Amino acid sequence: MKKAYLTAALLLGLYSSSLAKGSHQEPDEKATIQQRAVVLTRAMATKMRLDEGQYLKLKQLNVRWLTEMEALKQDGSTTISALDENASAMQAQYESEMLALLYPAQQQIYRHLENTRMAFRAE
Repeated sequence: MKKAYLTAALLLGLYSSSLAKGSHQEPDEKATIQQRAVVLTRAMATKMRLDEGQYLKLKQLNVRWLTEMEALKQDGSTTISALDENASAMQAQYESEMLALLYPAQQQIYRHLENTRMAFRAE
């Protein structure tokens, strides 16, 4: 569970850092999932040096993940513990699929970024 939240924080951190840099496509609060996925994927592609094929696959994965997370937020009939379990399972699946797209050196960069975020949050 803790890892799911930390990974989500990492992804949101990458997303927000790309917004802070003033990217050309800064989505507003009502940005579509597609726009949010593009910004997130570009940030990740820059940090992890993805090739074009990886970029396209990761963008599709990000669109799916953001869509599933949005649907999970909208589901008001689920208990908090069930939401936590679902979010954790979705996050684990996302991370597994994302890591499968990356080369070993890129996986190391991702893990380094994740560890840096965890250390920053622990302070």
